[in-house]
Amino acid sequence: MVDLAKDGNIQVGTTYYDYCSGDDDYHDRINLIKIRNDGSSVWDKKYGVSKIRLWLNKVRVIDNGDIIATGKYDSYSGGYHAASWIIKTDSAGNEKWYREFSLLNANGSWNFLNSVIPTNDTGFIACGYVYPILPDTGTQDSWVIKVDSLGCESPGNCWV
Repeated sequence: MVDLAKDGNIQVGTTYYDYCSGDDDYHDRINLIKIRNDGSSVWDKKYGVSKIRLWLNKVRVIDNGDIIATGKYDSYSGGYHAASWIIKTDSAGNEKWYREFSLLNANGSWNFLNSVIPTNDTGFIACGYVYPILPDTGTQDSWVIKVDSLGCESPGNCWV
């Protein structure tokens, strides 16, 4: 994923594979890179611990130069399900916060956030979809969440 940085450089979002332990069982981290127009690197930073099949779906530079990104990974907490995340850094790539989001938690259910944008109140809105597997109920539906400037649903109510 790529966006233009406020300083004229190129902001890239990708994943960094730490290791692979078999067929389709890779472990990676969020990787943000700022690249000059001549192709040289300004900075290259990796975030968090390795997660199984981590995807980065969107990276965006917001008006103040900070970076917001979203994606998903495969969680094996209480059985397998896909969980989503949002990370925010400053323009130098220093992490401000990271939050994980799962509306559905049954074994096999999916929680995918595909995009995130800033809102007028300094918060963010992210969208994607959920796909329930029993005992989670419902159908595959759009999923939209609104968080504040710290990635919290409401004051004192931050997801994992």
